[in-house]
Amino acid sequence: MKKILVADDNVDLVRLIETYLKRLGYEVLTAHDGSVAIDVLYREKIDLVLLDITMPKKNGWDVYEEFCTPYGHFKYPVIVLTSSCNLEGFFKQVEADAFIGKPFELEELGRQIKKVFEKLEKPRVFIVTDKDSSHKEGLMSALYTERYPSIIVEDLTELKNKMQIYLPEFILMEYLHPESRGDDFIRQIRQIQSETPFDKTPPAPILVYSFSGFDYAEKSLASGAARYLAKPENYGTFIEAFREIEFQNRKDSNSH
Repeated sequence: MKKILVADDNVDLVRLIETYLKRLGYEVLTAHDGSVAIDVLYREKIDLVLLDITMPKKNGWDVYEEFCTPYGHFKYPVIVLTSSCNLEGFFKQVEADAFIGKPFELEELGRQIKKVFEKLEKPRVFIVTDKDSSHKEGLMSALYTERYPSIIVEDLTELKNKMQIYLPEFILMEYLHPESRGDDFIRQIRQIQSETPFDKTPPAPILVYSFSGFDYAEKSLASGAARYLAKPENYGTFIEAFREIEFQNRKDSNSH
């Protein structure tokens, strides 16, 4: 059973939301000010936060900042609820999972919650590496903490099969791969991307790394990789690269 925190100072609205969500099968906790919401988030394992902005004691932004990771992610999936429509653009910048302006229909809230949970079940990152990699578990754990759910893909056949189901937002691959030369492998991934049924979606950027200490940057970039990360110091290096690409994409989108 998914556990949802409803943080809003409108007592009647919270009661309606609580009743509706319980009817849908969710477990619901409530908070009528930001301080209580913070206490609940430290105490409970929450799957989703419905967060009002204008709450007493501490507001929604205070709650957001309290649980923001060093890379700018809120630690929990969050849907922002507010009657201040001018804050929609602001909260898109801080990456709320959804935004619902008041007043809203409960059915619309239910649909948005379902969409958020469905998105969380899909991997955002395909990590292309062999099954014996000593880094795969640590890397997957670090990415999950920053809300980049990932899966290991061991070869091109598996990659092609997975991409018939859903597309990743990033492809992260070790340059040295037993199946083929790294530059050939990158070109083959690009070919698979061009053949997927999601032709209106831009292909996921390929980030290539190597812990060997050797420089494969020129070959990687010439073959179609977006970035080459030479001997990453820690797993945060990958997250920083993802964030840089995301910020650039957002900047490009806002400029159009």
